[in-house]
Order: sequence, then C-alpha cells, then structure tokens
Amino acid sequence: MATKKRLIFLGLVAMGAAYGQCTLWNQATCGSVYTNGGTPSPSLASFLSNTWASFQAIDATVAHLPQPKMTLTGQNWPCEGATISVPESVSVVEEFGSHCVQFSNLLAAAGVTTQDMNIWQAALASSVEYQAEGVTGVYNIAGDCAGTANHPYLNLNETPGSGSGAHCWALYYYDQTINNATLNGIAIRAGDPPLRDDLQACGFSPPGTLASPVITEAQYESCVIPLHKAEVSRWPSITAFQVVEEPTGGMSNVQVFSVADLSTFIQHDSAALKAINSSLKIGAAGTGLSWRVNDSSYWADWTNTSGNTYPALDFFVIDLFSGSCDPSTGNSVFPGQVYYAAELANWAGPFNPGNGQYGYIQAAKATGKPVRVGQSDAPYWCPAGGIADQSYDYLGQYDIVWDTSGLFNTWLATIIPWASANGIQSFSTFFTAPLFYYSTNQSDDNAANESSGAAMANLAPTNSAAAYKMLGKWWGESAQGKSRITGNAHFGH
Repeated sequence: MATKKRLIFLGLVAMGAAYGQCTLWNQATCGSVYTNGGTPSPSLASFLSNTWASFQAIDATVAHLPQPKMTLTGQNWPCEGATISVPESVSVVEEFGSHCVQFSNLLAAAGVTTQDMNIWQAALASSVEYQAEGVTGVYNIAGDCAGTANHPYLNLNETPGSGSGAHCWALYYYDQTINNATLNGIAIRAGDPPLRDDLQACGFSPPGTLASPVITEAQYESCVIPLHKAEVSRWPSITAFQVVEEPTGGMSNVQVFSVADLSTFIQHDSAALKAINSSLKIGAAGTGLSWRVNDSSYWADWTNTSGNTYPALDFFVIDLFSGSCDPSTGNSVFPGQVYYAAELANWAGPFNPGNGQYGYIQAAKATGKPVRVGQSDAPYWCPAGGIADQSYDYLGQYDIVWDTSGLFNTWLATIIPWASANGIQSFSTFFTAPLFYYSTNQSDDNAANESSGAAMANLAPTNSAAAYKMLGKWWGESAQGKSRITGNAHFGH
C-alpha cells in the first residue's frame, strides 16, 4: 500500500514540474483549458485525494481474499460500432477502419489476446451472408457496395469497388481485422450496440430517439436476427456474442420492449445463432455503477435459474461506470464510504433492488455461469452539477494527467484484483486507447470519438500498457504478502 502511495506522490511531483496547465499544484488554468466550461467539483486536489482514499478502501475489502488469474480483455476501439458509424460517413470509416489491424496487434502486444468488437450491424447488410438470408420487405436493408462482382454485396476478404459506401468499407476493415486475429491467435468476441442507423432500418421513427417506435418485438426480431446470423456466418472464428447490450444504458433507444419481450428476443436470437455455430457462447450485458437507470428488472430475469431466459445465455456481463463526479460521497446503502468503494460494495453485495441493493455480480454468480466485466471506468472529475459521463468529464480518460499522476495505473492495480476476488472471470477497461496514447490537449480529450481520432494518429505504447500486461500475468491464492505494484508501475508476484 505504501508503495502505491509513493507512486502517486512521485507522479504528482513529476506532473507539477513538467506541465504548467491544470496540475495538482497549479489549478488556476483548469477552467480555461477545457471546453465544457463551468467550475470543477471538487477541486483537482480533493478529487485525487478522495480517489486515493477510495482505492485504499477497495483494497482493504479484498486484501485477504483469493485472487485467481483472469482473462484480460480489451475493446478494439477503432473498430467499435459506435466509433466507426458516428457520424455515418466514408471519411470516418477510413479514419478509424484503416487502424483496426494495427490497434488489434497493439492490444495483443499489451497482453490482450481476447478482444471485444461491438460490430456495426448495418454494415452486415452489405454482406453476401445477409443476402443469403433472402429477407424481403421493409427490413431488407440495402447494401452500399459498388463495382464488385457481387454488387451490392461484399464477399469475404473482397475489396470494395470505387463508389462504395460506409457500410461496405466498414465490412472490409472487419474482414481484415478478424482474419488477422485468426492468424495470430487472437480471440474475437462480438456484440451488437444498437446504433442510430441500425434502429432506423428496424422501423424506429424518428431514428435513435426515445419516441414510441412503430415496430413490435417480432418485427425488431425479424430485422436484427438476420444481421446477427450474417455476422456469425461470415466470421466463424468469433467465439462469443452479446445479443443484448445494457437495456437501460446502451440499449436505451430500444427501451420499448418489456422484460418479457427482451427475454423472448434473447431466446430466439440465441437459438438462431447456435444453429449456425453450436460452440458459440451467447451473453447479455447489464449496466452497473452508472448514472443511468439500472437494469435490475432485466438482470432478475436473465439470472433467474427457473426463468425462460436463463437457458439461452452462457455468460453475463457487468459494465462498471463511475456513478459520481465526487468520489468522497457515499450512497444510501453504504453511507459514509467514499463513492467508488461504496458502489463496488453495492454491486458485489446482495441483489435486492427493492432495498436499493443491486448486487448484479452475486445474482449472476448464483447461476454458476461465467461473469465478466465488459468495460470499466476510472473515477471521473466533472464540472459542478455535471454527471459522471465521458462527454461531461473535465479529466478525460485520455488526459496526460492520468499518466503523469500515476493514477490510471494505480486504478488498474486496484480494480483488477477487486474483480478477481469477486469471482469475475474476464475483465476489460472501458476505452483501451490510454494503453497507447495520452492527450496533452486538455480541451479535446473528453469526448471518446475525438480522443480516438487523435489516438489513432499517434499510437505508441504507454506505461499503462506494460502495467496491464503484467497484471495479466499476475495471479495468486491471496493478495496477502504480495506486492502488486512496485517501482514505475510494474506488477509482479
């Protein structure tokens, strides 16, 4: 513990000496270097101090518990559906898509050989596999390939012709990345993030809003399942597929279906995909530790061993997000604790939503099926009155302050053993770009898409990549007597 504290202190000294803007020692310019405006809450000094206290509290809860090795995973961020399709244009696909293979290889070099890719489903409409479905009517989404032998549908590893659209080019980059992964022993796990044009194709009007849709669950199923089938048919090396991503978070735009409707969709989608690949693992992701509405009613259904959804799922995913801008505040279940520690204690505790207890992890573990952390945030530093979300964040997750303060690596050294001790079998950070890039432009590192654009142009491993790789090699029956962090953010037995 003392070593970890020294690491932060030395990092802060280096930060104060090397950077003149918005540091622990000089906060006079903090309000001017960020585009969001407003007043930080709390001060940067208080934020770092409270975050450190939160880490100490988290460490104390798992210090004497077994902490077996987990599978460290990472998001292949340049090829994430949300990045490659917003805005939906060829220029964005070219900006991110051309780096997909490179980023995948960097993740592997950082010790991440199991990678998650939330693929842009609308791109599959340009594949021959989707055409082979023979779907007709309003939900037969048009392809946008041009100048190919199969116009407007792209064969596996075929290069789009001149004039091809964003969907076709995205499909091409997916082919390259997944083929490279297969050749280099990288396992790819996939998922479906509900994006604006995907939903528009499925009949939402207006697209991407919370307005009442004009389709039923059966119509949504008829639209989405053929896209999922095309994906697992095109890339049989995909080992796992998340058919549902956060009903009240990432899937807020399809928040039109009841728990029963979503349960029906999971059952039918799982059966359809396993008919193509019987070894494919099917999962669903729920939001935890988030400012968003919780997914408790959906989780209760997915993890109920006597329920209808349970047999259709092979694993469960928890997405952990910082729920407060001020880590000194607790919650109603764990009053008086620093926020991040209190929230983690809540999600790892009993599952009793009626009493404010959202123990998703315990609920999922009770099924005996694997539980994963699909993505996880470090604490946020926000404007007063802001919410804990990347686009509102003063201290963006790509900020050089995370690196120079040593806080990002210290967070890794805290959250990963915590996840292991709580029975998590696979762990991933939210955005993996900080493993290869930190931004000194503090006015342009809050929004994820902007940060990724800069990161992809300046990829180089950071010390966080080395720390993540060492954590992937670390395991032990107990943390007692072991030093997880020594020297310059190196981890060992």
